[in-house]
Amino acid sequence: MPDIGFAKCDPAAEPQPAARASVAAFDFIVIGSGPSGRRAAVQAAKLGKSVLVVEKGRRVGGVSVHTGTIPSKTLRETVLNLTGWRERGFYGRAYRVKKDIEARDLMARLHMTLDHEVDVLEHQFARNSVSSACGTARFIDPHHVAVTTEIGETKLFAGEKFLIAVGTRPHRPAHVPFDGCSVLDSDEIVEIKRLPRSLTVIGAGVIGVEYATIFSALDVSVSLVEARPGILEFVDHELVRTSYTSCATAASPCGSAPRSSGSNSSTAGRSRLWRAAGGCVPRCCSIAPGATAGPICSTSPRVASPPMDAVA
Repeated sequence: MPDIGFAKCDPAAEPQPAARASVAAFDFIVIGSGPSGRRAAVQAAKLGKSVLVVEKGRRVGGVSVHTGTIPSKTLRETVLNLTGWRERGFYGRAYRVKKDIEARDLMARLHMTLDHEVDVLEHQFARNSVSSACGTARFIDPHHVAVTTEIGETKLFAGEKFLIAVGTRPHRPAHVPFDGCSVLDSDEIVEIKRLPRSLTVIGAGVIGVEYATIFSALDVSVSLVEARPGILEFVDHELVRTSYTSCATAASPCGSAPRSSGSNSSTAGRSRLWRAAGGCVPRCCSIAPGATAGPICSTSPRVASPPMDAVA
């Protein structure tokens, strides 16, 4: 994790004292507009403080709104609705609300939900007189930050107190060939352009299992690869066994994934769990069924963003 400290910058490029005297000053500056950042900003405003929120993205909300919790839960509910999953016990397994489900059907509802969440957050900021600025924040000294926008413009802000709430991003090992098309991380999967015929998910943690079940409900052949002995090790083992039995119907028991090409045959919509041999999941992903027939989604643990970047 990067060290938290003041960014080194060219002294000649730093604003001079005369320029600093004219900058906008706030009691509290929050870098990042995710769950912790926005709550801290609103609470400080309710206590009578002047507050500025700095967000690197084009819209407020951070990871939770744009790539994390809300997108994944929206996709889940959209899939359950369009596939008629909850009603199949009554109408039969062939029942569907929409016969041919495409990626644009999922994206349409996702973007509608995200727009609503951003509108709610912006209204909350306006109601509590919380100011916002888009750009990357960089400390000049203990009480000044320079915010650089996408087009290169820099504005200086002064603050008495600061909160760094920059959120996280997926870990992307250098030896994994991420391309945003066939090899994606858990942030990119929410913007997928088309539904794959098969999908290999690397990592059977919370995020991996969630996306594996979402795509499985869409009748996509899903293979779940895990290097550890079991999935969701922090969850009650009885619950995990029940979920595993449901998820891995007609699948091989959890063990070293076979290397023979004959292991690639499966029934569409069925999920299979393989424990990758060796323990280096990304290097073993090619032995998982379906790895050569469809996209690979890496759900590696998320890492903290550099503290000076307002990524929330």
